[in-house]
Amino acid sequence: MRTFDLRIATLEKTLLEGKAVHCRARTDHGSIGFEARHEPFLAALQTDSHIEVRDPEGNTHRFAVDDGLLSFAGNRCLILLETHDAEP
Repeated sequence: MRTFDLRIATLEKTLLEGKAVHCRARTDHGSIGFEARHEPFLAALQTDSHIEVRDPEGNTHRFAVDDGLLSFAGNRCLILLETHDAEP
């Protein structure tokens, strides 16, 4: 199973950091999913949406998005959120 490095953070703290096998987010241009070795990508996240991440153990993590940016390059995904709420 191929993985990529993922970090989801706010200005105050890191919410999730480690390996991931899949990440799905909604941008202003539509929904997009990322897997290992995705081509470089940079976008603003859609307000009032969410991010869904699947880790190598099969766990799913969800984060609400009020505002944020997503960058994927060099097999690394960085998501910066202005505010957040973890969803159960």
